[in-house]
Order: sequence, then C-alpha cells, then structure tokens
Amino acid sequence: EQLRHYPDTDEIEIDIVQLIATGEDGRVTHATARRAVALGNGTQVRLEGGAKVVSTGAEGDVVQIEGDRLIAYLKERRMVADKPVRVRQGQSEFQADALDFDQTQGQLLLHGRVQARLQPNLAPAPRKP
Repeated sequence: EQLRHYPDTDEIEIDIVQLIATGEDGRVTHATARRAVALGNGTQVRLEGGAKVVSTGAEGDVVQIEGDRLIAYLKERRMVADKPVRVRQGQSEFQADALDFDQTQGQLLLHGRVQARLQPNLAPAPRKP
C-alpha cells in the first residue's frame, strides 16, 4: 500500500485502495481497487484492477458495480466504465462492454454487448387495513 503524488500532473496514485463516502442523501458508498489515480483538485478518481463500488441507500437498497476500470466524476456524481462491467441491484444483474451512470438523474446507460438477468423485487405486499 503506497501513495504517490506527481506534482507535474497533480495526480495522486494509491496502491490497494479502499474508499468510503457518505452522500448528502445518506447513501454510503464503498470502493475498492488494486490502484486508484485521483486528480489533485478532487474532481475525478480512476479505479483500476478489480474495481468494485458498492453503494447502499438510506432504505437499504444496494447497487454494486464491478469492472477492470471505473472512473468516478465526483462533482457530477457520475461513473463511467470503458471496459466490460457488471452491475447488480437486488437479484438483477447486468453485464455490458461499457457503462455511464448518472446518479443525479438516476440514469444507467449500458453500451456495446449487453446481457441482463432481471428478477422481481420480492418485497412483501402492503397489508390491507
């Protein structure tokens, strides 16, 4: 585990990284990778090598994104992947050649060859009075 700063590009490189962030909405996000490269101004983090991001909402909803390289644009609350990626939400799973996820808009775009396995949400039905 090492951290290196490159003043000429103002990049910070971290080996074997684990990040935890809590959003204003209470969503907690855990990210891990073999390597991360962050811009010095804090606007972008690139996770490389077995990158995994797990985000849990205040109600317990979990979204998991895995890929070889994930790029997070922190101010825009956006994540992109230009290599194959896997997304899991509940029992549903998606695989694609690339991804563009805009958390602010709640929009997930999958590009290239896409495979999906959709499972219904098994939440209990509301009780009648």
